[in-house]
Amino acid sequence: NIMVVKNLPNETIVHGIKLPPDSVVVLDGYSQGVDPQFVGDDSLDFKPERFLPPAVEARKGTPAQVIDHIFFSGPFSQGARRCPGSRVANWEVIALLAQLVKNWKMSLADRSIQNWKQISYDSQTLTTANIPEVVFTSR
Repeated sequence: NIMVVKNLPNETIVHGIKLPPDSVVVLDGYSQGVDPQFVGDDSLDFKPERFLPPAVEARKGTPAQVIDHIFFSGPFSQGARRCPGSRVANWEVIALLAQLVKNWKMSLADRSIQNWKQISYDSQTLTTANIPEVVFTSR
């Protein structure tokens, strides 16, 4: 989850709302993606089928279509200022993950962790997970 934090030295008006000088504004890219209004009551469940074409089509014309917007869902921006290495980076991630899954069995060293909700997080400038130790065993 990446958040962008900006300090406003002067009074700023955003969508008709006055923000006083020295305000701190946080652009949160996480909350909408888990808001039940957009993705349903099971918003914290891992359901990749939410992003298959029929589900995307069903959201068109509703407030929930915001989660399908390319600027919301893509990590490299879009248009003329899109990261020039984005395609290479995406293919590198796919190749790396394919090799990891093919060659290694991955498990958590702490067997008491049964789901992601048991992982603690630190809220700083960025919200960061206290990532559990992972054991890699060759296949």
